[in-house]
Amino acid sequence: MIPGALPPHRVGFRFAGVTVGVASPDPALLAWLEEFLRPAFELTDAASSDRWVVLDTDDARLALARARGPLPGAPPVPGFIRDGGPVSLPEWGGGGPDEQVLFDPDYQAFYRIHGPTGRVTVLAGVRPNLTRVAVMRVVRELALAATRAEEGVLLHAAAVAVEGRGVVLAGPERAGKTTLLLHLLQVPGAAFAANDRVLVHATGGGAAMLRPVPTIVTIRAETLGTFPAIAARIRASGWWHARTLAECDEPGARRPALTPDGAATLSPAQLCRVTGTSAIADTRLWRVIFPRVTAGATGIRLQRLSAEEAAGRLRAALFGGPAGARRRTAFGAADRDGAVAEAERHRQTAELARRVPCHEARLGAAAFGGPAAAMALVTALAGEPTAAWHDDAPAGSVGEATSPAPPGPAGP
Repeated sequence: MIPGALPPHRVGFRFAGVTVGVASPDPALLAWLEEFLRPAFELTDAASSDRWVVLDTDDARLALARARGPLPGAPPVPGFIRDGGPVSLPEWGGGGPDEQVLFDPDYQAFYRIHGPTGRVTVLAGVRPNLTRVAVMRVVRELALAATRAEEGVLLHAAAVAVEGRGVVLAGPERAGKTTLLLHLLQVPGAAFAANDRVLVHATGGGAAMLRPVPTIVTIRAETLGTFPAIAARIRASGWWHARTLAECDEPGARRPALTPDGAATLSPAQLCRVTGTSAIADTRLWRVIFPRVTAGATGIRLQRLSAEEAAGRLRAALFGGPAGARRRTAFGAADRDGAVAEAERHRQTAELARRVPCHEARLGAAAFGGPAAAMALVTALAGEPTAAWHDDAPAGSVGEATSPAPPGPAGP
């Protein structure tokens, strides 16, 4: 049901059975959200929303909120879950009965959380680079908080689909996930799923499915150097994560395509445009790869992991750490006892490792080539290696180890 006194522009976003309604005085915000969140989030009737996010850009209310300052003596409150754990935000003055106000210094936004109604008001200025992302993060956090442990495991991972088969690339920062993702997107017919977060869950029939979670796509300078054609298209485009594709194309609206440290930040739709691919929502999970940048190697070396070892890798790849993705936050509280939730995650990762083949992929200095090399990797994943591995293998070659290999030094 739509609450009264809301801004006129409203859209419902549905994810994993939860609908979050967004109301905004600015229709351009909703257009950007639609492009950023789809197809992982479905558009639906806002009247059916379970939770609401309302944008308020009133300058007078914003100034009054800033003047109130932090609530004296109040400890920081866990707000958003990131891979390193929850981000705590200062509690601010001005909250009423059953309300809590948090301040987000990164996005210069206030979040007024109305406990009884589940409504979150985002009070922020008209600054697309900050406000749009602030609203998106609240929508995503509300949806993820509602999934909880019974919906599956949230992995720190990228994902791609090749001929309808989902491949998850899981691991820590700088493991090579984004680079391997761009490599696999060269396979003819490949589709983009996710760049940083993937929810893996089981269907009624027992199949493992991946559900992408939209995030800003950051492509570091070294990864751009690996794919010069992609880097050139990004530099020429002026694409920028906080604008729609159409806004980036408007005369006078172009911005620098790269950050000061040489990275590109794109929306998922912009990544699809630059790679010539489409985006997908849920798809059946076929393989899990744990990439590892490895010094002293040249090509890509695949090694099939035992179910026990794969389960351990999956637990290490849980988004937010082994417990982080299910911790209590201001936007949604875990509904299980911590020990029970931990046991359930242990069971789910063990079952996933049993059902889905998992591989380590050691990435050498010249591991990536063109579409043929990417297709060779897919063929090797299917159990048909095309070349024996050796350290002076040609760039882009793929081999598969038949027995555990001695660990090599990890690269940056």
